Amino acid sequence: QQLEFINAVCDRAFNSVNPSERKEAENFVSTLSSIEGIDQCVLILQYSQSPFSQHAAISSLQKAISNYWTTVSSEKQKHIRTQVLNFMSNKSQDLSNYVQNALFSLVARVVKLSWLASEENQSIIPQLIQYTNRNIESCLFALRLLNVIVSDISGSSSRVIPAAALTERKTLLSFRNIALTNIFILGFEMLQRVSQSVNQQQLNEQMLQLLDCSLRLVLSCLSYDFIGTITSDDGDYIGPIQVPVSWKENIENGKIVILLFEIYSKISAPVTYRALQCLSLLSAVRHSLFNSDKERKEYLSIFLINTSAIMRNQIGFNEAHKFHEFCRLICQLKTHFQVPMFVSTDGYEEWISLVAALTIQTFSSTEWSSNKNNSIYFLINLWSRLVSAMPYLKADYTTFIDAYVPKITESYITSRIQSVEYSLMNSEDTYEELMSNEEEILHQLENIASLSRFHYEEVGNYLTTRTEQIIAKYSDLTQQYQATGSEQLIPALQLCEGELVWILSIISMTIAFQGAGSSSQVHETMDGQLAGTVFKFILSDNFPDQRVSRDKEIVDLALLTFLSHFRKKYLGETQLSATSNVFKKLKEVSNLNDHLMIYSIVLNRVIGNCKIWVKNEEVVKRSLQLFFEFCSSYSCSKSLTQLDLTKYVLQNHSSYELFPFLLERAFGRQRTTFYQSLMKLILVDDKVMKFDVFVAPFSQNFQQLMSIPPNMWQNNAKQMLIGIFRDIRGILQAALTSRAYMMVFDWLHPQYIPLFLTTCETFYSNSEIVNILLKCLEELSHNRQQRISFEASSPNGILLFRIISKILFTYSNGILSTPIQNNIYKERYKGMSVCFRIFAYCLQGGYVNFGIFDLYGDPALMNAQRAIINLCLGVSLDDCLVSIISLLLLIFILFFSYSSIYNRP
Repeated sequence: QQLEFINAVCDRAFNSVNPSERKEAENFVSTLSSIEGIDQCVLILQYSQSPFSQHAAISSLQKAISNYWTTVSSEKQKHIRTQVLNFMSNKSQDLSNYVQNALFSLVARVVKLSWLASEENQSIIPQLIQYTNRNIESCLFALRLLNVIVSDISGSSSRVIPAAALTERKTLLSFRNIALTNIFILGFEMLQRVSQSVNQQQLNEQMLQLLDCSLRLVLSCLSYDFIGTITSDDGDYIGPIQVPVSWKENIENGKIVILLFEIYSKISAPVTYRALQCLSLLSAVRHSLFNSDKERKEYLSIFLINTSAIMRNQIGFNEAHKFHEFCRLICQLKTHFQVPMFVSTDGYEEWISLVAALTIQTFSSTEWSSNKNNSIYFLINLWSRLVSAMPYLKADYTTFIDAYVPKITESYITSRIQSVEYSLMNSEDTYEELMSNEEEILHQLENIASLSRFHYEEVGNYLTTRTEQIIAKYSDLTQQYQATGSEQLIPALQLCEGELVWILSIISMTIAFQGAGSSSQVHETMDGQLAGTVFKFILSDNFPDQRVSRDKEIVDLALLTFLSHFRKKYLGETQLSATSNVFKKLKEVSNLNDHLMIYSIVLNRVIGNCKIWVKNEEVVKRSLQLFFEFCSSYSCSKSLTQLDLTKYVLQNHSSYELFPFLLERAFGRQRTTFYQSLMKLILVDDKVMKFDVFVAPFSQNFQQLMSIPPNMWQNNAKQMLIGIFRDIRGILQAALTSRAYMMVFDWLHPQYIPLFLTTCETFYSNSEIVNILLKCLEELSHNRQQRISFEASSPNGILLFRIISKILFTYSNGILSTPIQNNIYKERYKGMSVCFRIFAYCLQGGYVNFGIFDLYGDPALMNAQRAIINLCLGVSLDDCLVSIISLLLLIFILFFSYSSIYNRP
């Protein structure tokens, strides 16, 4: 009866359409994975015929033994192992595929956990190897199980626990020394068996299954963690494979490599891509396995000759996964073999020419699926690695790289421009989707930038020509659209904008590239030519409203990227001089007579973007970030202060007409960045504008709010408060010196600081307002870079803490009695975490003499402590700890700061 009940519950857990019924059944099944459920799982395996019960028992038993193996007795461990192996030997052939797969995982875990117990437990490997000599079904069964065992033992499940990690490492090394070599040889022999069947034209479905299992087994052996270290294969790089010395004979003679190439070349089955994966690993075997460079050259020659044959015949290139693995293989060859060895190896000349032809052919392909893009990354990365090694060649080698790199670079540029039309026509692969994968595109552009600079003069002239052609076409189209307003021009504008974005992105990364020889006169001249072409376009592009195609902002984002890269390269702390090659070429191409004109272009661009793209958060964010980058550099900010336009911006910084984004609630963080940048300009040169004049609009807003009773504040007043506190926070973030901080403090205290308390008393339950207020107060209390240094006789530190104490006390009393509406983190925990930081900053700041409060009976310190303790007690342990982990961390930091105050001598 109990077995029938379990079968019924497991059936409901797998098949029930009733959510509550399935949930109840799943809860029961989860109890089987406890230490008490081990015996029950074993009994289910012995007597149940239900595949659902068997799968539940197998999965639960695997979880249980993984967690509690060391806590059960050795007799019970032996009993579990015996029952599991008996079940496998008696019933495995009759099980469903999904149950059999789960059983293999269970057996592998049992083998792993019991491997070190006795030599008897290790006998399963020779038995399985002998099992492959029976019929084909038995052979496939043994190979699949061996593959799972190798993978499970090599995988790490508990290395974060020292004791378990030590045991696991011992198992790993013991299995390598005792069994792995024989398993690898078995996989090799099975592949030879498949190869012979191909030669005898006896390849059937069973042989294809044998091929798949054999390739998986060899791949698992080569992927094994041979030295017991945690390795991460990110898919792009394979580290040196530390194969044992006992494998030397099987690898050094190249037989396994040749066999894998033969299998890939002769068999057109989809599974043969695993042969290329095995070859990528074999290309990475450690150097010390070979006795001399001559042996390594002979080994490399096998790869060059066979990969050349594959490229010559285009074998498997019509299948994306095979093409991807092949590109990865040839990229890995350069990773583990240096250019001098490449060049001096037989077959190199043909190989490099075929790789160049393959690269150009791939660039020209219109099929830009994600797999294809990854394949292209490997090809570009290969050429980038070859180019980066060229300056370090000590002898005269004929590499042929010089002849191919310019053609490859120009091919990439052309293909990217042409791909825009294909992307726009293909509804399944739009241009926006292609450009949205920024990380992938960035990798491509970084590598293509190194190729561009290899023969920079030739490639730079090509880039200039293509850019001028696209800009001319774009200008003509925009003029036609302005004149006619014809909707038929929109597709052409879309196409032209996409081409412009690609060419601007390539130019940006090429200019930003830092490598060997990138600072030579020729390179600086070409940087100036390319930058001048772009600046010339910026000067002619007056934020046209005719940019009606699609999302429109892609061109402006590309221009912002270019300006950011140009600043980092040539407008940093080392100011661009009028005599530099870059500036000379800039003046020649775009008539920029001095560096101030560049700053004027940047500032105009920022202002224009903030006005036109007020509904586009990304453009405004990137524009203000660029402005912040310029203001954060001393030389750039010093130059900006010389512009009349900068003075105009400072005089009208609160103008909604000039900066309409200030009216948008979505740009709260951006306005904080904006005022941080403006404050930096004022601090770098106070002659450009006095601080009192700069904050006059804020003073007017404060006075306006203070003239109205708080209970009559309407929505406009609320939005004004939010804006003021965000702006003041930005100003305080820029005030990093004692002089700058005192300017802000003297302005706020004592005239306007009481409004902070009034706002908290009125809106403590309004998280949108009070959270911004608390963050502003947090910045005011933070003694970053020791900027708060009041004089010894000054009461300012005490006065500052008093207002902070009142605000904390008011907030804690109000927020803990306010019911939660929707989001507990936003409505309560976010403000609480800021309060903890504020109080910690006060304790750590060193600007408050806390003994004064007790001496004079001032309750400020006691009230602040009471407020913080109440807030700590207000953190409910019933809430999800993951969502408030940062809050809990802040509590510990707070008490650490607290203890450091009382432990001072």
